[in-house]
Parts: sequence; structure tokens; C-alpha cells
Amino acid sequence: MIVVAALALVAARLCAADIEVLEEYGCPDSALQLACRARAPAAPEDAAVAATIAVLEASFSARDAASIFLGANRTCGANHTADGPRTIRQAVNHRCSGNNVCSFILTNDLPASRAWGPGLVHIKYACISGPHVLRLCSARAEVSVSEEGFLQSPGYPTVTVGERACLWRLRAGRGQRLLLRVLDLSLRTRADTEDACVDVLTVREGAADAEDGENADLVRECGEPEDDLVVESDHGALDVNLTTRSLNAFPSRGVLIHYKGEY
Repeated sequence: MIVVAALALVAARLCAADIEVLEEYGCPDSALQLACRARAPAAPEDAAVAATIAVLEASFSARDAASIFLGANRTCGANHTADGPRTIRQAVNHRCSGNNVCSFILTNDLPASRAWGPGLVHIKYACISGPHVLRLCSARAEVSVSEEGFLQSPGYPTVTVGERACLWRLRAGRGQRLLLRVLDLSLRTRADTEDACVDVLTVREGAADAEDGENADLVRECGEPEDDLVVESDHGALDVNLTTRSLNAFPSRGVLIHYKGEY
């Protein structure tokens, strides 16, 4: 039998960045409660800093060979199958990412999951705020990567602000690699009648590392891709571009990206 704490929050810390990381477990019909508390102000006269949810991992697993005990005499029945874990991060992002609190029920928020049978739902998320999140969207923003942080498009997670060109230049410390992971991408989907994405996210190696002009795109995406988008730069330099040609504001969440420098 696999024993899991009854919908308990498991707190951890990510290096010196002081980013709180929590986990939730439950059955497909469990109401998983995700919540981020406001951070204490740096000075008594300052207001508390609101923290928001960034979904790091979200999965459904039916591989467990025995029922899953969740406390209070509650179990999730096992589904004896060889299928690997299914990612459900897109559904959790739609419901929770960028909010302070949310309730996620797999069978309600992802109706197709009702055909999957019993199993375990697992969500791992960070509570991000203040200095760990860059919301500035200017023509050129230099980001010195000493440890880790997040990029968030203006309007996230409510709308994508149109007619903007954002460039985030990420530069890790000397001798560091740079890891970038797109946690949420929700932009206008390319229509069949369109030759290219109207709103698009691109990631390239830092221009300073190019031998002949501009580097090729490592990532070029729009819409809501289900695949995990991860980029590594051994040179420690990446340029992240978000170009939106939609007029005014478009009803899509936008972009949330995690970056980290490491040796």
C-alpha cells in the first residue's frame, strides 16, 4: 500500500531564492486546494506582498499496484495498467496558475479524464512573488541570473496584451549553464488561414554567442502546446522574445517561464 498524506501541503525551499514549493495529492474526484499566502512586508510600513501559483508539475498516475491511502479512511482505487503518468499541467494552469488560491478537481476540470479510471493526482507548485518575478515587458530587459526566477507576461493570467514586443535577455553567472522551462504558454492559436503565429514566443541562444548574425530559434510556439518546453544553454545566455500582434488585449493567459542558473 502506498501511503500519502491526506491532502497535506508539503513545504520545501529552492536554494537561497526563498521560493516556497508545495505539493498536493488526491483522487480524480478530490478537490485539491492550492493556496499561496501573502509574504510579510520587508518593512512595517510596507504592504504584504501577494504570492501567486506557478504550476511546476501536474500528473495523473494509474500505475500504482495497490490502492492509495489518503487518510480519514479514504483510498483511491488502483488501476492495474502499464500506462505511464499523464501530464495534466495544462488543465491545472487553466484553473490555477497566476491566482492566489484555487480548487482543482480532475474529473470536473478535465472531463476527458473520467475515462482514465482510478489513480493518483499529484500537483507540485511554487508560490512566487516580488523579486522572484519579472513582469516588466520593455523592448529590452537584462536579467542577471544569480540563482533562479520567473518571467511573466503583462496581463497574465487574464489576458495577453496586444501589439507588444518584449525581449528578456537572460545571462547566467560565469561558468554557469542556464536552464529555462516554459511552465505555461497560452497565446492566440494560429488559424488555418494564417501562415504564421500572430502572437508568438521564441527562445534563442544569446545573440552575443552567434558567430554569424542571429541564432536560430530553439523554441517558436503559439497556442497552447501540451509538450513540456525546456531549453538548456551551456553558454549561459538565452534571449526570450514575446511578440504580440493581436490588437488590444487577447483572451489568453500569456506566458509564465522559470529560469535557473547552475554549475
